[in-house]
Amino acid sequence: RLGILRKTCYFEIVNMIENDKDIELDLENNVVSILHDLKNRIINDLYKEINEAELIFSVDINEKNPFKLEAHASIISDNPYRHKIFISRALILNLYDEIHNLFQFILEDCDDPYFNNANEEKIKINLEMSLFFIYHFIFLHELNHLIQNHIKVRGENKINEINAHVNLEEKQKNIYHVTELSADAGAIAFYFYHRFKDFNTNKEQGKINEEDEASIYLSALTGITRCVMWGGAIIMYLFYEDKDFTRDLSESTTHPHPFIRLMCICNRVKSIIIPLFSYFKIENKEKEKELLDKFFHENIYVPIGEVVEFFKNKSIINNNTAFPFKFNGVDEFDYFDKLRKIWIDIKPILLEDNLFMHSEYIRKTNLNTIDSFDFALDFGQQA
Repeated sequence: RLGILRKTCYFEIVNMIENDKDIELDLENNVVSILHDLKNRIINDLYKEINEAELIFSVDINEKNPFKLEAHASIISDNPYRHKIFISRALILNLYDEIHNLFQFILEDCDDPYFNNANEEKIKINLEMSLFFIYHFIFLHELNHLIQNHIKVRGENKINEINAHVNLEEKQKNIYHVTELSADAGAIAFYFYHRFKDFNTNKEQGKINEEDEASIYLSALTGITRCVMWGGAIIMYLFYEDKDFTRDLSESTTHPHPFIRLMCICNRVKSIIIPLFSYFKIENKEKEKELLDKFFHENIYVPIGEVVEFFKNKSIINNNTAFPFKFNGVDEFDYFDKLRKIWIDIKPILLEDNLFMHSEYIRKTNLNTIDSFDFALDFGQQA
C-alpha cells in the first residue's frame, strides 16, 4: 500500500547506511519516484482540465547553497499555465534523518501505549508512513500555493489593492502568514482525501473482508492521523526560519510560528476526522464525543508531545517555547483577528479567475482547498 517507499524501510536503510555509500542517491531516487507517481496519478488530472497547463516538478541541489533546506513553487508563465515545484535534495535527506531519529527516541524514551508490544513490522510501517506523509505534504503545500493563487496575491500590485487597516509591512507579513496556513490546510485535505480514496477503492474491489472492515478502517484512521501529526510537527519545528522559538507570534516574517501552524493542522485534521468517524454509526452523541476526544488525545496531541520532547532532548526548544506555546505577552486573539480580516479581504482575490478552484476535478473531489482554510481558522475555544 505504501508503494515504492516500502523499498526504503527503516531497517533496510540502517543496513544500507552501514554498507553502502550510495544511500543518499537511493533515497533521493525513491522520493522522486513517489512524488512523480503522485503527480502522474492525481495532479495531472487537475492540470489536464486547464487548457495546456503543465506542472514541472524537480528535486535538485541548490548550487549556491547545497545544504539549504528549501521547497518553493513558482509561476513560469500565465498563458499557458506553466508551474514549477522545486524541492532541495538537502531537505529530503535531512527530513529522513530527523524522522529516523524521532522514532529511535520514541521507542527508547517515550511511554507511548501505541507501541506497547509493537513488533518490527508495526514500527517499520509507522516510520514509512510518516516519511510518506512528510514528502507528500511538502509537495502538496507547494501545489496549493499555485492552485490557490497565493503567488499572485503576494505580488506588490495585489497587496496594494487589499484594504487592510495596517501599514504595508504588516499587511505583507499577514498575507504571507495567512497564505502559508492556507497551503498547510489544503495539503492536509488533499492527503486525507487520497489516502481514504485508496481505502474505498480496496473495499470496492473486494480486497477487504466485511468482518474485518471496521477494524481496518479504525487502524487506517489511527495510523494516518498519527503519522500526519508526527510528520507535521517535525516539519514545523525543524524548518522555522532561524529556529528562534522565543520570538513573539507576530515577529516572524514569512512563516507563522510552528505552534500556530500546528494549531491550524490540528483543527483541519479534526474537521476531517469528525465526518470520517460517522462511519462507525454511533447513535449516542455523548458516547461519540467521548470516543472522538479520546481519539484526538491519543492520535493528535500525544504524537505532537513526543516531537516536542524529542526537540527538547536536542536542546532546540525548551519549556517556554514548546507546545502549547506561551505567547510572550502577544494577544493571540488579536493576532488571529488580524489574520481573519486579511483572509476575508484576500479570499475573493484568490478565487478570482481561478480555473483550478472551479475545475471539475475540484468539484468532484470536494477539494476546494481555499474553503478548506476556513476550517483551520476555526480557533475560538478549540485553540
